[in-house]
Amino acid sequence: MPDLFDAAAARDAGMSRAAQSNAWWFSQACDLLASPTFQNRLTQFTGEDLRQEIEIHIGAPTTPNAIGTLVMLAVKRGLIEKTGAFVPMKLKASHARMTPVYRWGT
Repeated sequence: MPDLFDAAAARDAGMSRAAQSNAWWFSQACDLLASPTFQNRLTQFTGEDLRQEIEIHIGAPTTPNAIGTLVMLAVKRGLIEKTGAFVPMKLKASHARMTPVYRWGT
């Protein structure tokens, strides 16, 4: 039977690994998200949009899981917040799955 506590612990451990294995990228990406200049580039966005903008500035992380970790951390810190809307993702590898739309936190 599924266990929510085990699932949450596994998620948190995976996020920690993604951040640690991409420490330089993660640090630079966090700095970008906090930058007013970067924030002015986007008003409403998906995690996919953030990834594309971040990669323009600092390149790609070594694992795609790093962007999910970055988005979750930004939500937890109140830097970004969900709008309640969902849109299909654009990249072929994402298979047009629905993803949340975010805005900068208030």
